[in-house]
Amino acid sequence: MLRLLGYFYQKGEHVIADPKAAIQWYLAAADQGNAAAQNNLGLVYQLGAGVPQDLDKAIYWYEQASANGSASAARNLEKLLP
Repeated sequence: MLRLLGYFYQKGEHVIADPKAAIQWYLAAADQGNAAAQNNLGLVYQLGAGVPQDLDKAIYWYEQASANGSASAARNLEKLLP
């Protein structure tokens, strides 16, 4: 549920878009081990969507998500690592 709140705030669905709120909700879900939220945080930091772009943080979150079973995060991680 927390991840979905992050998604809604990121996309502006059902609420006014608010990147900072999206990140807060993603972080809350990611701290509970939600792989989808961790992957979304990786994307946020990779693209600099609402935060300064930070590839180290993107890699960190992709690694967390991949360790929690996210195949999408594993693919995203492969694209960032040499």
